[in-house]
Amino acid sequence: MPYSPLPYNTLQRALSCDPAALLQIVQLYNAYINRLAKRPVLGSDGMIYLRTDEDMKQELVLELLTKIPRFQIPDIQDAKEKQP
Repeated sequence: MPYSPLPYNTLQRALSCDPAALLQIVQLYNAYINRLAKRPVLGSDGMIYLRTDEDMKQELVLELLTKIPRFQIPDIQDAKEKQP
């Protein structure tokens, strides 16, 4: 699936803790979070399998949600004024 950046207004809404915008950000990073939360598990057949550790996944989501309000994004108008 190709990368799809968040619209600027979604990020602005997320900074004000809008639940729908926060959910969009979590969904955008869901595959990455799942990959980070994989843990090796020994199966009954003696093989080692990678499984998603749900506790770790929830910790990663919570950490992401607590960091979003701290994001620093430039205002679009300020960015346009600074362009040469």
